Formats: sequence, structure tokens, C-alpha cells
Amino acid sequence: MTSRLALIASLKTSCSRALSAQAAARPQIQNSQNRQHAEELRTTILENGLTIHSRENHSPISRVVIVTKAGARYENGSNLGLTHVLRSVAGLTTKNSSTFAITKNIEWVGGNLYAASTRDHLIYTLECNRDHVALAVGFMNDIVFAPEFRPWELEDAIPRLRVELALYKNNQAARLMDALHKASFRGGLANSLFIRPELLGKIKQSQLKEFSSSHITGPRTVVSAMGVDHERLVHVYKNLTKIPSSSADDGSASRFNASGGEVRVEMPKCRNTMVALAIEASGLANQKEALAFEVVKHILGMSKARVPYSELTCTKLGQAALASKPAHPFSVGAFTAAYSNTGLFGVAVAAHPKEIGSVVKTAVATVRCLSQGVSDAELSAAKLKAKYAIAKRESKATKVARNIAIQQLTQGAPLSYEHAVQVIDSISAQDISSIAQKMSRVKPSIAATGILYDTPHLDELLQ
Repeated sequence: MTSRLALIASLKTSCSRALSAQAAARPQIQNSQNRQHAEELRTTILENGLTIHSRENHSPISRVVIVTKAGARYENGSNLGLTHVLRSVAGLTTKNSSTFAITKNIEWVGGNLYAASTRDHLIYTLECNRDHVALAVGFMNDIVFAPEFRPWELEDAIPRLRVELALYKNNQAARLMDALHKASFRGGLANSLFIRPELLGKIKQSQLKEFSSSHITGPRTVVSAMGVDHERLVHVYKNLTKIPSSSADDGSASRFNASGGEVRVEMPKCRNTMVALAIEASGLANQKEALAFEVVKHILGMSKARVPYSELTCTKLGQAALASKPAHPFSVGAFTAAYSNTGLFGVAVAAHPKEIGSVVKTAVATVRCLSQGVSDAELSAAKLKAKYAIAKRESKATKVARNIAIQQLTQGAPLSYEHAVQVIDSISAQDISSIAQKMSRVKPSIAATGILYDTPHLDELLQ
């Protein structure tokens, strides 16, 4: 079984472990005229609280995603880093299957099975030939609902965790986002997605079993599938007796640090310095305000490297940064990080250590100027970009299945593309102005990584 740590861009806040094999090619490809259209989304809620969503899209590849409210925010002082261990040991011996059986059977059907985690959720994803989905789902359910966490296997997993930590240590963007969450939040959302090196080997079998039994339960879990018959899927989970029906308490909600936090991480070997500033944004539960922040993000512009003819020259943030005439390559853009009850909206900058101060200051000034209003043309263009971003996610079946499950857990029901478009269309210039005024009024948090000698502190930026 192999381990893979996904590269983390500045906006990506999840990590994964996977085992896979190349899927066998289908002998025939359907003619586009004969291809069947996707059916409507079907939903079933079982007696144990487990919610099952599925859509038959008649694809030769089936996707099944299990999302549970067991992310890093639910760790406490006694088990920090537990979710990192949990995703890293996915695929080890369960009550019904050995590691060898899981690995070889998933490889035999040409499947891809991996675990990932965010601060909100633990996510298990299966992709395989639809003819073998019943077999693969059985092993997936063993991994999620019947893990053993044998002590000697946990010891054997430590070298893998060390490798993942080594990759994380040199991933400047990942460390920037971890530092920003630590500066921004009080409570579980400040927890890192990675275990601290000194805690390796300290997470015990009893802690993993207790966390799994209390958080991976029916009411806290959603199964979402694409390219699977709904009745067969429901039959599988109705006969699965090992899913607890009790539900753990979410604990106290994380709150934003309104006084403005600051975390700086020196990374002397990095060529560039990265800085991120953020304010509190709406959580996913508030659909309209969350989408309004997405529109504002597109008004300011997404992060792009400065290369000839790039989009950076057409964004508000990019044009402002170019006006300062930096001599070295740079990147600047707005970002969002939305969670169930809260989120972050901010600006991320990467530049030469000697030029980071000027680029960050122009970015802050640009965000403040947004309170003066935006034109109808800018608002219309940003809405179109926000709609395109959602439509792009809708084109990938695995992402669709994952988003359906996450929306069920955070909003109480999946959000259709058509409904999202209607919400975006309803966003007015007044909504944008309210957000812009909040950005100019609220004290942000800040994080920085790299060579920080010439990097301004928060109080210097707000003068």
C-alpha cells in the first residue's frame, strides 16, 4: 500500500492518503447520441441517522464518497493530531479485512480509494468500475466503520507520518494557511491538519477507537454516490449493523479573534515570502452571504503568478501590485475558506522578501478602496466568474458527490447548481458594499512564512 500526500495550494486545506491502481479501460465507448442522461438526485435517511444521496449518471465509473463530521476542529488538548493519524492509517486491518486483502482487492478492480481531511470533515472517496462497486464498497465500509487500529500497525505507520510531516515542513503555502487559522480562530478551527512531531507515537489505539465511535456515527455521516443504483446502495447500508446511531456533541463553536492575531513562521530556505490577511466570513450555513463573499473574491481577483498575458494584469489586486513596479515575480489574489458556521475571507501575497512589504500594502489599500463601491460591469463579471467556478465543479462527478455530502452536513440539504445561480443573481451592489465596509472596519488577522526580516507586522499595515 502506498501513501501520497497531496500538494497543498494556498487555498487547499485538506490532506489525503490513497491506494489505487489504474482502472481498466471499457471495451466500448457509448455514442454521444445513445448516452443516457443523468437521473434526479435520490435521498434516503436510515433509522440510524445515516443519510444516503445518489444520482445514476450511467457512467462506467462509479464514485462513492463518505463524509463525516470528524475533522481536526473536533480534536481537543488530549488528542491533537489524531485526525492526521486517522487518515494516514486508512486501509489498515479492520474487523473483517486485512491490509493485504483491502489493497489487493481494490487493485484487482482497478479502484482508487483514499482518505482526506479538512478542519470540518473526514472524507473517504472510492472510484472504481461500476461492475465491481459492490465489492469495493464493502472494503470501504470496513475502513470507515470497522477499523481495528492494531498497536503494532500504528507503530509501523510512524515512518509514513514522518514523511508527510517532512513534506509539510517544506510546503510554504500549507504552513501559511495553518498559521493563518491559528492566528484567526480560538477553538477547534485553530487546530492544524498535521500532528506535531513530538506527538508521533503518542496517539493510542484507545483514543482512535473512542474518537471514531463517537464521531463516525449515523447522524454525523453522509454517503453520496454517482453512477450507482440507489436501491442497491440503500440495501448495503441497511444491512450494515456496525454504524452507531448515537451522536457526539460538537462542543463549543470556534470564534474569530476579533482583536487581530498574528503568526510568523521563519523559513530561511524559501526564495519567496508569503503573507495572508483575513477577516471572518460567513459559514456555509448562510448560503447567500457565503456566495456574496465568493463574488467579492472574483471582484478583487484570484491568485495568479505574474507571467506575460496572465489574468493577473486584469484584476484589481494585480493592477495595484503592478503599479508598485516590483522587480521580481509575485502573486496576489483573494481567497475564501468556508466552514460550517464561520469562515475566512482574505488576500494572499507571495513576493520577493525585499518587495513583500510594498506588494502587501498595495493589496490592503485595494481592499479598503472596495468600500467606495463597484461598477455594474465589475459586479456582473464577478457573478459570471462565480457561476463558472460552480459549474466547473459540477462537471467532475467525484467533486459533485463530495460537495453533496458536505452541503448535507453543513446546510441540511444539497445545493443545486440552479439554486446557486439564483442566489448569485440576487446578490446586489448593496450586499457587496456591506461586505466591503466590514472589511475596512474589522481588524484582520495575519500570517507570514518565509524570510520575514522586511515583512511588515499587522500594526504597520493598519497605520
